[in-house]
Amino acid sequence: MAADPPTAGQIAVQIMQASAGIIWSLLAAGAFVTLLPQIRGLFGKADQFEAFGIKVSLKALAAAGAEKQVAIPLAGPEGSPLRDRLAKEGKRLNGAEILWVDDRPSGNHNEAQALMALGAHLTFAASTAEAEELLRARPCRFDLVLSDWARPESPAAGPALLAILSGLESDTPFIFYVGQPRDLPPGAQGLATRPDQLLELILDALKDRG
Repeated sequence: MAADPPTAGQIAVQIMQASAGIIWSLLAAGAFVTLLPQIRGLFGKADQFEAFGIKVSLKALAAAGAEKQVAIPLAGPEGSPLRDRLAKEGKRLNGAEILWVDDRPSGNHNEAQALMALGAHLTFAASTAEAEELLRARPCRFDLVLSDWARPESPAAGPALLAILSGLESDTPFIFYVGQPRDLPPGAQGLATRPDQLLELILDALKDRG
């Protein structure tokens, strides 16, 4: 005898259980953002999607009265200006093509997950050479470039990549994400040392997207 399909309420509980580690880390940071329009925008007309290995029905969740949320560990505490700004302007990241250059991408895991949750498409490069190849192949592909400052190839690899991008006569915004404050090189959109600063700069850089 086939088992009865799970109820909407059971699905919601499964999601909470599967997401426990993520939810705990976000609660510890005191930060999450509800972005219902962006969620619907991510999936278009599709009703079902898979999250954390569980197939989820948006209609079923709505019928159960469950709130669909995207947890953003960059947003700051409840009531913060950035949290409010995300609710209004988070759609700018939906579909944005971002090139992220860092020789240690695992160090940006939470930030990358947050950007992808908002609908951004991330391409990762570990070196200036790899990034340059991507930029030269399709100069207009990316809406934004994120970069660290130093990499094994050079203590100033980030500024060197910025110079390459400028040489391509590209108007693609360039943001540094670094561990300590530095002077901002000419041509860069900004420099962030904290996740919340990074997201503020990204929203600024993508202002023309809506």
